Amino acid sequence: MLFFKYFTPVSYWILTALWLSIFIFYLWRIRQKALSSRLFTILLTILAIDAFRTLFESIYFGFWYTSLAGFLPKTIHDFLVQPEYVFVPKIINVIAATLVIIIVIKRWIPEETEEREKEKVHTRVLEKEISERKRIQEKLGRSESQLLEAQELARIGHYVFDIGAGIWNSSAVLDQIFGIEREFNRSVEGWLSLVHPDDREMIGDYLSNHVLKENMPFDREYRIINVKSGESIWVHGRGHLKLDKNGELYEMFGTIQDISKHKKLVSDLEEALKSIKVLGGLIPICSRCHDIRDDKGYWNQLETYVHEHSDASFSHSLCPRCAKELYGDEEWFKKIMEDSE
Repeated sequence: MLFFKYFTPVSYWILTALWLSIFIFYLWRIRQKALSSRLFTILLTILAIDAFRTLFESIYFGFWYTSLAGFLPKTIHDFLVQPEYVFVPKIINVIAATLVIIIVIKRWIPEETEEREKEKVHTRVLEKEISERKRIQEKLGRSESQLLEAQELARIGHYVFDIGAGIWNSSAVLDQIFGIEREFNRSVEGWLSLVHPDDREMIGDYLSNHVLKENMPFDREYRIINVKSGESIWVHGRGHLKLDKNGELYEMFGTIQDISKHKKLVSDLEEALKSIKVLGGLIPICSRCHDIRDDKGYWNQLETYVHEHSDASFSHSLCPRCAKELYGDEEWFKKIMEDSE
């Protein structure tokens, strides 16, 4: 019994110290302006009211049992046990409970409803943003697909050359043009190994001393050797240099197009043009014998001149008028003419 006589007052003062600390913490948090939400502030207010109620009871009964144990004057216990004072903790409880209910009805419920509405609005906004992002991603996907299809049709691929690292990345179409796989060495040396041996030195010098040294765009036609087929392919390479804020080169973005068909078409056209001879200008011709004077002053027969200055040739025969003038008196000619009529 002696243990409980002393333990009870001690436990109440321990509870007093604890609930005082809790109450002060709640007040400190409430006074802070940077709270996460108003609902949190309301909750702290409710907890602070409950902490004050418990703190008051701990102090009240702490004095009660301390006096009863003889650590304080007995008159304190006699004062606190009077009915009009015993009623005080109960009044405090009633007031605290009433305040909590009022706060819940007036502040908590409306605030919670508002928070839910805000969450609904926020959710709708997020859903709209997600839907818009999906739409944009789908559109970008279609655009990328169309771009890839256009590159495949035009036989044009693109690359990004990291100048500092000396490494380049290429598109799928460019890999097809080069005939390379993903594990190919995408360095400057690797690219030069693709260039036709007859063009390699020229292209290497062009990149080093013209493009990179003079900060000029890359624009050159050259030949490459397709790794898979071993075929020589004409390509047209273009590249745009990018500078950092200090004016230093850091990247080149460009395209490489397979122009083999174009080159062949031009070559075929040039060969065709070489075989075509066209007569033009003022040609001096004799009005009687129809001989033609050439650029050296010599007179040539019409047939000879035309043959030498074009691809035309002559087959000789007689027109009806000339045949009649030459053979009109001959009997065989007359007979042929009669038979033909």
